[in-house]
Amino acid sequence: MNIVDEGLEKLGECLMKLFALQTLTLIFCRCKKIGDKGLSALSQGFKKLGLLKTLNLEFSECEWIGSEGLQGLSESLKGLSSLQTTGLNFCGCRKIDEEGLGYLSEGLKDLQQVKTVSLFFNECDEIGDKGLQSLGDGLKKLKTLTSVHLNFGLCQRLSDEGFCALTDDLRKLRSLEDIGLCFSECQEITDKALRNLGEFFKRSRKLRTIGLEFFLCWKVGDAGIKGLSKGIEALGLLQNIYLNFDWCSKVTDKGIQRLQRSFKKLLFLGEINLVN
Repeated sequence: MNIVDEGLEKLGECLMKLFALQTLTLIFCRCKKIGDKGLSALSQGFKKLGLLKTLNLEFSECEWIGSEGLQGLSESLKGLSSLQTTGLNFCGCRKIDEEGLGYLSEGLKDLQQVKTVSLFFNECDEIGDKGLQSLGDGLKKLKTLTSVHLNFGLCQRLSDEGFCALTDDLRKLRSLEDIGLCFSECQEITDKALRNLGEFFKRSRKLRTIGLEFFLCWKVGDAGIKGLSKGIEALGLLQNIYLNFDWCSKVTDKGIQRLQRSFKKLLFLGEINLVN
């Protein structure tokens, strides 16, 4: 597409006039001429949308968008007091770093009516552990949150330190019913992360749906699966579960059998998808 920053600025000006707008979805995937200036200008239009309940933005593979653009977006999110659902897709925006997630975290903190948050930063390889720590700090303030989906696949700088900090914050969300986490091909994620996730589940008894992807996490093995299983079997209300440990070479039949035993203890579990 030939959309440029000036086009997003004009769109932002138009949005300022739509005071009663309740749902907004904008998709600008692979727009190579859009950068921080355009995202910030577009975000200015959100400030007048006080009745907006749903916001979905897709800027995947817009390679010139970085942390400055997220700063502009974050400042505009603070005014969306009625927002209940938000999905932000910045997969492949490789200029986004830890500072950008810090900005986004600040914007999320004020969304006190939000119930669903989906964030996609797959292949944003400048994001490290401090970014996850900042994000968790923002998410834990959202007391009405019932569903959270986070994708950080192929973010190679992430390790157990950031993952555990994030899940430690997520366990403070007492209303959480649905969680999806993708850390596929994050090579520094180990058994420690899965054990920590298991401890999180033990304290999140309202969870009904779980989706976990650790495809090609070579340091994940049976010990981590065992810790995760102990948490899963404590989820008495769990109805649906999706687990992907494909190409995790340290996960053996022993680990999978341990998972299967935990499933048998869940009375309401209806759908199981296990990839290994």
